[in-house]
Amino acid sequence: MKKLILIALVSVVYVSAFGRKNDSSNELSRGVTSYHENGELKHQGFYNAGIKNGEWKEWDEQGRLIGTSKYLNGMKHGVWRVFDQDGNKRMEMKFKNNEKTGTWSWWDESGKVVRTEKF
Repeated sequence: MKKLILIALVSVVYVSAFGRKNDSSNELSRGVTSYHENGELKHQGFYNAGIKNGEWKEWDEQGRLIGTSKYLNGMKHGVWRVFDQDGNKRMEMKFKNNEKTGTWSWWDESGKVVRTEKF
């Protein structure tokens, strides 16, 4: 299970998507949606001037939400969450201007908090 959480976290952190060039300003400013090969939603988020901004979401190949992340002007900013295949929250992290902040929490399969760490 730790491996699943790590994979999901890495996927959320390194989510990549493609935009198209705005010919008038040579910048990327648009919502982005990508799909798994089987047609299920994979990533969804927004670029503002080519920089990640706002909430990003990631789903697995079965269409289950596995992570949410937030950006402010390209920096990790806000609450990030990782979910298991049953939709249970397994990890919650907080960032402010790309820095770890607040209390991070981890849950087990039953929903019990098994670890916390303050930043």
